[in-house]
Amino acid sequence: DGDIQIQTARLQTNQVAMNAEGGMTDGAGRFDLTFGLNDLASLLEGLSGPLDLRAAIEGQDQTWDVAGNLTGPNGISAVISGGASRPDGTVDLSVTGDVPLLIAEPFIAPRTLVGDAAFDITVQGQPGLEAVRGTVTIADARASDPGTRLVVEGINLNVGLANSTANVDLSGQLRTGGTITVSGPVALTAPFDAGITVALQELTVIDPTLYEVNMSGNASIQGPLLGGAAVTAGVMIDRAEIRIPSGL
Repeated sequence: DGDIQIQTARLQTNQVAMNAEGGMTDGAGRFDLTFGLNDLASLLEGLSGPLDLRAAIEGQDQTWDVAGNLTGPNGISAVISGGASRPDGTVDLSVTGDVPLLIAEPFIAPRTLVGDAAFDITVQGQPGLEAVRGTVTIADARASDPGTRLVVEGINLNVGLANSTANVDLSGQLRTGGTITVSGPVALTAPFDAGITVALQELTVIDPTLYEVNMSGNASIQGPLLGGAAVTAGVMIDRAEIRIPSGL
């Protein structure tokens, strides 16, 4: 008769707890879902604390809505709401939230990335990149690379998503002096056409035992990233000081 009833379904381990309950009658229904992880550090080192997801799915006659909340350590949060399914196959969803950049460190170590990213995304229409719009922003973040001794501070990033394209606006300052900016569009579908410009303004790059260089420059990537893009670049060194270690 098309009816579905889930009185209670549970999964419990030392780290994970899952629960589902609800039902559907005559094409209408509601399901409530919860998921809990005792310690996110079991999946991502450096992010210690519980992760909790709560969601409800409700609807009838091929029209279903979802509402959910995610919370976690270090300020992890997300809210999803809207139409997950419509009779014509479209969706109308919004997702907002914040995530710490620490989440990237297991993949970039020994480099570090400190700060937070906020996102505000909508998906409206037939599912696919064309339906995705919104922004991803980072404010006043910090990145460091111990191998090159480079530290970039005051990193600000805005990525605007629309029409299967990401428009990037990135800036940051070297701790030793100077500014780096990156801007322009990148298509999110093959061949990934780009119009990226990079500007290096009065950078000071230092290795205390070997050199100190002051330089500026520009670079440009125009065209498909999968092949055929035109890459141009130029660097002007304003001053360079080479230090010869006394033991040589």
